Amino acid sequence: MPAFLSRRTFNFSAVAAAASVAAPVFAQGAWPSKPVRIVVPYTPGGFTDQMARLVQVGLQQRLGQTVVIDNKPGANSLIGVDAVAKAPPDGSTFGVVIAAYAANTTLYAKLPYDPKKDLVGVSLMGVSPLLAAINNDAPFKTAKELIDYARANPGKVSFGSSGNGSAAHLTTELWKSLTKTYMIHIPYRGA
Repeated sequence: MPAFLSRRTFNFSAVAAAASVAAPVFAQGAWPSKPVRIVVPYTPGGFTDQMARLVQVGLQQRLGQTVVIDNKPGANSLIGVDAVAKAPPDGSTFGVVIAAYAANTTLYAKLPYDPKKDLVGVSLMGVSPLLAAINNDAPFKTAKELIDYARANPGKVSFGSSGNGSAAHLTTELWKSLTKTYMIHIPYRGA
C-alpha cells in the first residue's frame, strides 16, 4: 500500500468528504416547511398581541408560509413562555416576551423552564412605554397633584395592570415606594 496519495485520489477524497458533510444540509427542505407559530403569552388585544400581529403579516408575506398567533395567557406569561420552551426545536415556534419574562426569575422560586438554557432571544420587536392615564374628571391633572392626592387619601386611588408581576404593576409599585403613597392595585387578566 503506497504511503502517499496521488493528486487525483486526494482531490476526489477531499470532494467526497466535503460532500458527505454537506449532504445533511442539502437534504433539508427550505425553511419554513410548515406553518410558523408565534406564541403570545397574553390575551388578545393588548400591546404585545398587536405587535405580534403586525409581525405576523410581514412574516407571512416574506416567508410565503402561514403564520399563526397562539395566545396563551396566564401566570404572568409563564404558560405561554413554557409552551415555547417545550415546543419542538424545529424553528417553527417563536414567542413574544416582555418585562415579565425577566421579572419572573425573581418573582417565582421555580420556573417550569430554564430561561438560560431553554430559550434564546433572536430579535427586538418593539418598545412599549408605560403611560399613566386618568379619567378627565379626576381631582388631579398632573403627577404632582396625583401624588399629593394619594398621600392625603391613602387607599382611595387605584391603578390597573395586566396582572400581578406585570411591568405596569412592578413599575407602579416602585413609583408608590418612591413617592410614599398607598394605592390599590387591580390586576386584570391581561391587557
